[in-house]
Amino acid sequence: MDREKNIRAVVQPFIDDLYELYEETDPSKGCVSEKWKLERAQNAIHIWWRAYGYLLLWAQSQIVGYELVKEFPDWANQLDLTPDCHELELLGLSYAHNPPENQLAKDPPDGFDLTDDVLRRAIARLLLSTDANSSFWRFPLEHALRAANAGELASLCKPSMTRRRGQPYRLDYTKANAVAHVHYLIGKGIKKHIALERIADAVAQSPETLKDWEKGLRKDDYFAFMWESAHLAGQLEGVIKSNSLNDLVEEYGAELFGPTSDFVVACAFIKEKDDELSLERLKADLRKYHDRSSAGKGAD
Repeated sequence: MDREKNIRAVVQPFIDDLYELYEETDPSKGCVSEKWKLERAQNAIHIWWRAYGYLLLWAQSQIVGYELVKEFPDWANQLDLTPDCHELELLGLSYAHNPPENQLAKDPPDGFDLTDDVLRRAIARLLLSTDANSSFWRFPLEHALRAANAGELASLCKPSMTRRRGQPYRLDYTKANAVAHVHYLIGKGIKKHIALERIADAVAQSPETLKDWEKGLRKDDYFAFMWESAHLAGQLEGVIKSNSLNDLVEEYGAELFGPTSDFVVACAFIKEKDDELSLERLKADLRKYHDRSSAGKGAD
């Protein structure tokens, strides 16, 4: 669990990038600083989280470990664990997907499940700060998480579309994935009306229904990005399969949604279109998530 000896050198490039983005988007520079400003804003957030992953992983791990052992007071007392002991950082670190090489943690002990209650408490603690500039979203989110653990649903977490049946969030994703198959075929050179007919028939819907789904879901920027990526997957499938991601981006450039490139999503679609995103599975999921009896079931 030794700390990274060159942490300043590791993190400094991220800080430099944040300074650069801060200056490039300065409104005092006029219209020129508006170019790709939303993309730059999203990139700045991504870079911030990268820096967080290096510099604050220890703090996150200590907090997660602390909230975990609160669920097992007898075990904690037996091992004489205090809120400040290093063992809690090691325990919390076991949930990180990419810990530093010199801080490789073991798997969590059996029975130490990161339950929703524990996760909500940890996130609420991670949101604690007196910074006023982000308080407008941190404070409501923190209180909503604490309220959920007390059995209360805060207004922030109440569904916006209360009249929709089944599991509307998963249903929307399933519909969007069906539409992605349409764009994949269009990328293959198939006319849109034919692509609509093929996919609609495969998922037991009408072409008009798929058109309505596309129109209604396009307001979600990620779904639109996903469809563009599926089109790219159809258009360049052979090239994508035979080249590395870096080579693809260097050759063709990339459109981004936050830190994610269209080629990353296109690669994932090609890999999953006959498995997790197969039309047969989407057809079943459409029925499953539209079923009124499935309402209220949580995500896996």
